[in-house]
Amino acid sequence: LVGILKYDWMDANIEEKGDNTDRYTVGVEWNPLTHVQVLAEWRRTYLAKEEAGEDVLVMTHLWF
Repeated sequence: LVGILKYDWMDANIEEKGDNTDRYTVGVEWNPLTHVQVLAEWRRTYLAKEEAGEDVLVMTHLWF
């Protein structure tokens, strides 16, 4: 079990000031079996310093 903390910054138009997007992520990565990974994340996004939304992601990766 591994904890995840991430910060993402995006600016689609660098010519315009104040339209950037900030995203904060907290999550966990778990490998219950060989070649199996489960990733769960909660993300909060801010667009131009105002809250734009929250996401909950659960992803599973399988390797063979």
